[in-house]
Amino acid sequence: MDILIIYERINREYENALLLQRYLRLNGHRCEITQYYDADNFFPSSDQVPDIIFVPSLYNTQAVERVVARFGNPSRIINLQYEQVLSEKWEKLGHHNPKGLAIQYEHVCWGERTKQRLLNVGIKEENLHLIGALQLDLLHERFLSPVKVRNTLSTEYEISTDHRWKLFLSSFTYANISDERLRMNESVAGVSLASFRDIHTQSRDRLVDWFEYVLEMDKESIFIYRPHPDELNLDPVKELESRYPHFKIIRENSAKVWIEASDSIFSWYSTTVVESHYMNKPYAILRPSPLPDDFDSVLLKKGSFITSRDDFVDYYINNSQAKALNDSDVKDYYINDFSKLVVEELVGIVNSSRASSKLSFSFRQLFLHRVKSLVVKLIFISVVNKNTVLSRCLLKSAFITSWKKEIEAQQPSDKEKRLMINNIEMRLSINAD
Repeated sequence: MDILIIYERINREYENALLLQRYLRLNGHRCEITQYYDADNFFPSSDQVPDIIFVPSLYNTQAVERVVARFGNPSRIINLQYEQVLSEKWEKLGHHNPKGLAIQYEHVCWGERTKQRLLNVGIKEENLHLIGALQLDLLHERFLSPVKVRNTLSTEYEISTDHRWKLFLSSFTYANISDERLRMNESVAGVSLASFRDIHTQSRDRLVDWFEYVLEMDKESIFIYRPHPDELNLDPVKELESRYPHFKIIRENSAKVWIEASDSIFSWYSTTVVESHYMNKPYAILRPSPLPDDFDSVLLKKGSFITSRDDFVDYYINNSQAKALNDSDVKDYYINDFSKLVVEELVGIVNSSRASSKLSFSFRQLFLHRVKSLVVKLIFISVVNKNTVLSRCLLKSAFITSWKKEIEAQQPSDKEKRLMINNIEMRLSINAD
């Protein structure tokens, strides 16, 4: 079969896509990977339309029509659903629940809580695959090699392995966000997000103060700040980096690689700490300011928090081995037990004799999405691929310039792709040994 894996965020999804591609090809399938805005892969001819398309999200009819308009109408669409552990507010709003035509396709569930949430909004059980989270594959101790990973990162980023590494997984996506971008996000969500900006900015600023305090106290440990892919305003953090050589901002590589190599992990709101939990690493959730109950993650709110600078300093300086979450709470949202890899489950789903869920779409249904996709393709060709007069004119637009940066940020370089492939092969070879 011909299979296409669409990804949105390189740091969150690309390595998972490579792992899935590897297993599908080993099972005799043809499989390619593309990004949502990679216009080189838009509008395939009828004989090149994939049989199955994997997507990172599939919220509504518009999302379905966008996929079909850009990449063709496949027999099946499988939603890997990369946002499942939400805040209580987002669960109540229902933004992340598939609706409209999206409910007729297949959706991967990481845990029983997500499956039940989707059943409650009318999705048939036969369209739900309760198999765990793909991003947790290869995190079992039999696949890990922290010394080798640490040495590789040390060479790549010139970080001494003689010191302890302390990692902060940031999620301050709304901190000091511009009014323009805030309005854009609000139009997608359909609700006001002004409070998000206040909460993110206040918490970020207070944590920067905590970080500066501990950086003054401990000049031996290396503090690594990993921004969220959508975190655009890093000015206060860059100020720390300019004054403290043992504080480093690093976006590259997946979070799981940095977690494996680090000695302690810290987070404010990121559920990526679950990867720390599965790797049996010490990790803490930092809350310098209380979050509204409905804002907090339905999982993280069950954990223990560090709420004062003194407690943070104590954990950081004394290299605490404590973990913020209990096994039972994590299992409610992630059923991964490593008896079988999720990627193997996905191959089984692809190979199943499931009937086609292919729908029919009228010219009118897809017309607007095709026009928008054509515009995206023209901008993509002009701005990303060629240095032309049109390109220079387009780049006078602040929106186009911002969009170009976003596109470039989500395209892996050959070096990044090679590192991820080597990382996967290294882990699988450890298990084979």
